[in-house]
Amino acid sequence: MPRVLSIKRHFKKLRRKYSKVTPYRYFYNRKTDLNLRKKFSEIVVWFLIHDVERGHSIFTFNYRRKILSNISEWRKRFTKTVEGYEPLMTVFTQSVLPAINNKTGSNWQFKTLIGWTGFDLPKAKHSHTSSKRNKSVKGKHDTKSNPNRR
Repeated sequence: MPRVLSIKRHFKKLRRKYSKVTPYRYFYNRKTDLNLRKKFSEIVVWFLIHDVERGHSIFTFNYRRKILSNISEWRKRFTKTVEGYEPLMTVFTQSVLPAINNKTGSNWQFKTLIGWTGFDLPKAKHSHTSSKRNKSVKGKHDTKSNPNRR
């Protein structure tokens, strides 16, 4: 059974992983990570949700888009309708959270946005296979003439 983190431990884990936070709650480590030109196809968002019976919980959600967007474009998408798409907060509160409630039979409610960060999925590298067969190397005593070989 997986070990469940407490809210306090989850926050500590996030603070260890991301040492800096901007006023608009973007998590990063180095100043170069705050490069406004860098574009992401996916972001990870942490929300704090609450249920009367179960208490508080941190919900991690990934937003993906085919169109690459930089940090400021993603930030605008949290609250504004961009290119005909609903704001990300609206998607979470009106689509994702009710689906969670239907599946679990609970009454989770949105409390706050903890933070978010962007990342790209790792690209597959072209592996260059050897033109030679994958043979095991025979040692000096591994010959058919060796009578002690099994």
